[in-house]
Amino acid sequence: MALHGGNDYFRKAYIVYRPSEKCIELAKNVRRALISRGIKVDTFWVDDIIRGAREYVDLIVGIGGDGTLLKISRVYPENTPLILPIPCGRRTILYEDIDLDDIDNVIDRVVNGDFVLEDYDRLHILSLHNSYYALNEAALVSIDHGRVVRFEIEMTTPGMRSHLFFYGDGVIVSTSAGSAAYNLSVGGSLLEYSVSGISIAPLNPMELNIKPIIVPRLSKIIIRTHGDTDLYIDGENMETLEKGSHISIEMDFRSFRIIRLSGRRDVAKKVFDRRRLFFVK
Repeated sequence: MALHGGNDYFRKAYIVYRPSEKCIELAKNVRRALISRGIKVDTFWVDDIIRGAREYVDLIVGIGGDGTLLKISRVYPENTPLILPIPCGRRTILYEDIDLDDIDNVIDRVVNGDFVLEDYDRLHILSLHNSYYALNEAALVSIDHGRVVRFEIEMTTPGMRSHLFFYGDGVIVSTSAGSAAYNLSVGGSLLEYSVSGISIAPLNPMELNIKPIIVPRLSKIIIRTHGDTDLYIDGENMETLEKGSHISIEMDFRSFRIIRLSGRRDVAKKVFDRRRLFFVK
């Protein structure tokens, strides 16, 4: 997808940056480049965007790592502006390589519509009293560390309805984007972002025959917990569920739209390159 119209399209932008010396300098350069092209700009430290940014804008420039994009997603769960990610962090799986010494050219291409969009699915999670959206994953984890909990999972898809249970430390439900995060660490499969599936990965199950499961995006998942568990959304502890509680999870179809400048990316290579084992001499 390409957009045209230059400054007629981008009228206001937010810059959301990670508070490091390198990221602050990049934020200054991006701000200057946007303002020089007639775009109104507000700037936020990444931990302040949750409290400060509520207005809909045309463009958000995320300067940091994957955590920066996760927080932007939390602020805009429904109507999401276009997101331009500029890498400046340790974990940048959701980013592409950008020439950081030529920010003016990057902003020129964006303003002139010289880009494509990648649409990322998000999960919609409902507990008894709350509603959440996750770009990466929802995780239920036993609060009594070292003691397993019984989890029941009911999966309804266009082609089947299944019910299973296991004893373990938790369960992780992730999107294709999130499959490269916590899901991959616990033995789940890596899904290319365009594969619109939902991954369900048990966390340290006692039953050896329980493996990660991938279901279609048009699926509904209900997880019941038979112990006290914490609910994490994209790595943030949101609430504690008491024994006997449940959550329901479905795909939300209001996607997270990320600007790409270089076209095709080798996501698998980038993920595994970032996760290589390094030895300290």
